[in-house]
Amino acid sequence: MRGGGGLKINTTVYPYIPGFTTPQLTAGTYTVSVLGRQLLCSFRGTAGGGGGATGTAPEGGAGGGGGAYTNGMSVTLVPGTTYTLVIGAGGAANTDGADTTLTGLVQLQGGRKGVTTTGGAGGTVLLGSGGSGTAGGASGYGLDGSAGTNGVGPAGGGGGGAGGPTGTFSGASGGSSISFAGAGGGLGHSAGSPGDAGSSTANTGGGGGGGVPVAGERGGGGGGGGGGYQPTGVSGGFGGGGGGGGGVSSGAAGAGGTGGGGVGLFVMVT
Repeated sequence: MRGGGGLKINTTVYPYIPGFTTPQLTAGTYTVSVLGRQLLCSFRGTAGGGGGATGTAPEGGAGGGGGAYTNGMSVTLVPGTTYTLVIGAGGAANTDGADTTLTGLVQLQGGRKGVTTTGGAGGTVLLGSGGSGTAGGASGYGLDGSAGTNGVGPAGGGGGGAGGPTGTFSGASGGSSISFAGAGGGLGHSAGSPGDAGSSTANTGGGGGGGVPVAGERGGGGGGGGGGYQPTGVSGGFGGGGGGGGGVSSGAAGAGGTGGGGVGLFVMVT
């Protein structure tokens, strides 16, 4: 093991200590450099989740996919080079999640947005090594939205929103993971009103919005968001997709949920 040197993130310097893990970084842009000598690190993180689709008449919107992840990508940082680290934000409704990138070394693709009734695909690793995100749930007319796919590790997908003529059918369940389970779907409401939105603030996977019943018809429930991922050393599942909005037969459809933001950290190796 070599001594000396360190890692600088924005204005904070972390002296070289084998196995030291930096604090987790959430969505935003950071400047990274090393001091004194070359440093081998392991990068762990996720990209942003895709946004859920806004509901239509009468279908509910589909859920967004979860962001790509890595749980230990080796990166070599050299003195004299300034690296830009971008931790991807979650996508707004009808928008892909943002990539997580480290200049020339890492590119984790954000989860894809839900498109009408088709759940968004999980993001893929475009540069480096790691794993793909999980898919968002589908939706449809007169149906409960399907649950988003479970995330890897304790990070569940969101439950689908409820359809049905009275708005009382339950959404599909969230992922049965160890913890950080995805949010349940929202219920439908009275004629002409959008269904309850599923949670879009969780980093795991938002629940779909509830469908809206009109004159005995069934507005479709929104699909659940794809599950997030929990890198080792991180306090929750990140990069889950947003749930889709509920459908209506008339009036305003439910808005799609915002995907969960990404996360990242470095572990010093040698």
